[in-house]
Amino acid sequence: MEEISALANMQTDSATLQHVATWFLFSCYTGLRYSDVAAFNPATSIQDGRIVLYTTKTREVVSIAITNRIDGILKQWPPVPVFSNQKCNQYLKAIAHVCRINKPLTFHSARHTFAVQCANLG
Repeated sequence: MEEISALANMQTDSATLQHVATWFLFSCYTGLRYSDVAAFNPATSIQDGRIVLYTTKTREVVSIAITNRIDGILKQWPPVPVFSNQKCNQYLKAIAHVCRINKPLTFHSARHTFAVQCANLG
């Protein structure tokens, strides 16, 4: 939770790092894969206070309640990622350095973060 807080409060002059950190946090809060975040469009994917979309990998429908944290991100939603997953992971390495996180950050690790948060919160 401390590391997520550090990411959420990151101070940087780089719009790119800020955007990638926002996408990463969105993935941490929703459990969505990079490909789903890259394809996410708030205008078409929000229905009745939920994120509803087909996942790009499995083509399954997911429905995710919009929590306060997710809502905060949606209010400042940056342009969709124009970087590859690999490039985002390179930026995440720089973000980890800025936030003094001594663990490797990858978009996939956001899914693990989501799972651990769910387990910890019951």
